[in-house]
Amino acid sequence: MCYRTKTLAKNEEGQLLYCNECNCYHLYFNNLYLEFTKREFNAFKRYVSEIDVDLWESCPNRTSLKRRIPIPTLQTNLVLTFCQQELQSLKNLIFEETSKPNTPISAMEIDYIHILN
Repeated sequence: MCYRTKTLAKNEEGQLLYCNECNCYHLYFNNLYLEFTKREFNAFKRYVSEIDVDLWESCPNRTSLKRRIPIPTLQTNLVLTFCQQELQSLKNLIFEETSKPNTPISAMEIDYIHILN
């Protein structure tokens, strides 16, 4: 676990951190946590930027699925799937296109059912 991380980007669905000690990127996105070296992170960014969203959205055998856009992993039985909004939010994080990454988000910005007592 890294303790000297710097927040690079943050939005409602996650945040991107960088640790100078271990030279790792930490991507928290909804219920996913991904850890990358610099080389792995650049490869992931390149892959995500080249995803043909229109192709996956128009694929007839995937019309019943909410999340139609796949990102395969090295583990053959694990594929990450996203809807268009989630993919755009992921892109905003990894390309650091979010505003004010070091300001806290409000409770209303978190997409989570919560009860304030």
